[in-house]
Amino acid sequence: MINKKIVRQLSVLTIISLILTAIIYNINFLILPHPGMNGSGYVKPFSAIDALFVEGIVLVIMGALDFLASGISYGSRQATGTVAVAKDIFENTVEVGPSEMLRKNTWKKLGLMSVGSVAIITGAFLLLIYFLSLR
Repeated sequence: MINKKIVRQLSVLTIISLILTAIIYNINFLILPHPGMNGSGYVKPFSAIDALFVEGIVLVIMGALDFLASGISYGSRQATGTVAVAKDIFENTVEVGPSEMLRKNTWKKLGLMSVGSVAIITGAFLLLIYFLSLR
């Protein structure tokens, strides 16, 4: 059975990405020249369609970096290690492995993961539009 919550979250991220893609696409064609802009056939070196490629690559890289930054920070790992040691000392138990606090922090949803997902999906849509518009 498919989890409806996951499908709903993915559809929301996809809809947000499609809206951002449409906004970026329209802004590119308003600001930058495109091949059919003047009758002489002269195309400036950096057109609106070329900008889609650059923006798509940049968004995919930024999304990947957001995913990398959304992991457990070094300070959080130190704090959970200290809590685990203190728990072992005061309860006179010896446990090997991460504490329950570290397990809970590992799966905590962070905002950077959502931003990274939207950036990667938007970048993929921009790259798809770029490759579909090549002649």
